[in-house]
Amino acid sequence: ELWPNLLHIARGRGCRTLLANARLSERSARGYARVGALTRRMFADLDLVACQGAEDARRYAALGLPAAASRTTGNIKFDLAIESELRTAARALREEIVPAGQPVIIGASTHPGEDEQLLDALRRLRRQRDCLLVLAPRHPERFEPVYRRCIADGWRVRRRTAGGQGGAVDILLLDNLGELGLFYGVAELAFIGGSLVERGGHNMLEAAAWGLPLVCGPHLYNFRHAADALAGAGALEVIEAADELAPCLIALLADPGRRAAMGRSAERVMRENRGATREVLGLVEELLRAG
Repeated sequence: ELWPNLLHIARGRGCRTLLANARLSERSARGYARVGALTRRMFADLDLVACQGAEDARRYAALGLPAAASRTTGNIKFDLAIESELRTAARALREEIVPAGQPVIIGASTHPGEDEQLLDALRRLRRQRDCLLVLAPRHPERFEPVYRRCIADGWRVRRRTAGGQGGAVDILLLDNLGELGLFYGVAELAFIGGSLVERGGHNMLEAAAWGLPLVCGPHLYNFRHAADALAGAGALEVIEAADELAPCLIALLADPGRRAAMGRSAERVMRENRGATREVLGLVEELLRAG
């Protein structure tokens, strides 16, 4: 988010400003265009904007960002590397909470409407094979209502904050913050939320860094460049409607060879797009030298 008063005061006090890892969806660009005069004044207070992609740079330019203030550096989230300690912790966690041989699907950053779709897909999936759903709602205030919904639907649910194994369950509710990255290392595949409802999707690159095959809905405008790169490489399956979710998950769980190929493609996309952090740090040095 950009705050006009903050940028204006920073400029007045001689502070250099860099907007790093900048993205701008078509939807957001339309919103800024409705207050075009304010947007142009705000952009004039920015020294540099490090855009994730060429489309983002084009939209900033169309809204009045001076060409001299624009750079295209890539997405710093591609620079994520999974440390060996985290991989070790994920293996230990899987041994602790997942019965041997049981596949794990993670529903990450889900929104209202998507939990229900995942639960319906799980019901259809479980008619064919056993699996565990790790369900991670996007916002903490939704932990309790999602838990109640799972119970009301007849699922055996364990909350992550309850600790321990606690017997066989169908769903593990990730009702805390900060562990989503760890749980990607436990799963066979990941559904990334905010995409079956019109929220524009969420960051899929952390799951890609783990080499997970990915599934998303069609609403991906917040992460279009990353989604296009992953889908183009065969690492991401984009479904168009909720009724496609169960068949997609069933097909992927039944085909370990395809999952492995998708995972390798995801890791390759991450490697091929690295370098944005170095570019952004170079821009920071440029501004510091300029005074």
